Amino acid sequence: MEQSEQYNKPALSYAQQLDLLAGRGLLMNDRLEAEKFLSQVNYFRFSAYCLSFEKSRHVFKQGVTFEDIRALYEFDRCLRFLIDEALEVIEIYFRSLVAHHLSHTYGFFAQEDPKIFKPNFDHAAWILKIHDEAVRSKEKFIMHYKSKYLGFPQPSYLDGSRGDVVWRNISIIPGHAAHRSDGTGQYIWFT
Repeated sequence: MEQSEQYNKPALSYAQQLDLLAGRGLLMNDRLEAEKFLSQVNYFRFSAYCLSFEKSRHVFKQGVTFEDIRALYEFDRCLRFLIDEALEVIEIYFRSLVAHHLSHTYGFFAQEDPKIFKPNFDHAAWILKIHDEAVRSKEKFIMHYKSKYLGFPQPSYLDGSRGDVVWRNISIIPGHAAHRSDGTGQYIWFT
């Protein structure tokens, strides 16, 4: 996308931002509450939600209120929260299965073996990162592990920012299965 002009719009107060929106046809049931909301959310974030309520650029459909747009914003925020929560459960479950599979197939310290990772993966640099994270960790179960055992725990405790490195770079043989631990006797197949 080619840029065509320099941004030179002046900064507007919250009251001026509401005046701008009102001038475009947006109705407000409670101007003070709208101003408070803009101060907490930011005009540019809010304006992205306005787009669905415009009949043409910067012209709102008749009868649209600030509260309508705020309701969409709140719905989106809640939906993202629920999706994130659900994905966290799935991610933790998957990470648990992979950790279980790796420890039973390659040993508890499977992550230390560069042969189970793809050849182009910088295993040495990754190991340094997870060892450093384990040293700095204040998580109770990591602190307990460090106080009792030598070495570093499996990286299954890693958050998504580091854990995704494992899932993208592990070299699991296609068609290899990890047994589900939910009593179904089924397997999850890695392909």
